[in-house]
Amino acid sequence: LVPSLQTWLTRKQQETRKGRAELKLAERTALWNAKPENRHLPSLLEWGSIRTLTEKQKWSEPQRKMMGRAGRVYGLRSALVMAGLVAVVFAGVTIRNAVETGRLELAVQNKEQQNANYAKALVESLSAANTADVKDLVVEISEYQQWATPLLKEIVADANSSPTAKLHASLALVRNDPSRVDFLLQQLLAASPDDVPVIVAFLE
Repeated sequence: LVPSLQTWLTRKQQETRKGRAELKLAERTALWNAKPENRHLPSLLEWGSIRTLTEKQKWSEPQRKMMGRAGRVYGLRSALVMAGLVAVVFAGVTIRNAVETGRLELAVQNKEQQNANYAKALVESLSAANTADVKDLVVEISEYQQWATPLLKEIVADANSSPTAKLHASLALVRNDPSRVDFLLQQLLAASPDDVPVIVAFLE
């Protein structure tokens, strides 16, 4: 009669979630007490189900020990997983920031090179232009002054530069380099009638 009664009670327990959790607690406790190894602990899902559906006050001492051990094991594993996730996220953010920084630096370098190339083209056009057409070129060059100024100074300092190239470079420099005024005043003495108004305008 007793085995039949036990079978009936077990079957009744299996009909509810709470009963199944209590049976799993008893089963895992017996297995773990026989050989207290982590592989005999309830799975994380089973551990959570037992904690949620059974009454802790009714646990036996072996059950408390087994559940406590499982809690520490899963707590440690959760902490390791969380640390790993944090490390992965941190690495991802670091890599993304490095890529973005590299992309921005490359864009700045490309823009810098484009400006330098365009300034060089403007200076070359200035050297070959008619003096009457210099004003518009100088206005455009002023927008790229930081790249154009070294090129203009090279033209002025180069003994092989043509007089016209030196004149036009000096006209482009005089706004920010008053030392070019004396040179431009000297050019007035030899300038053609068409060039004089241009030089005077820049001197003003």
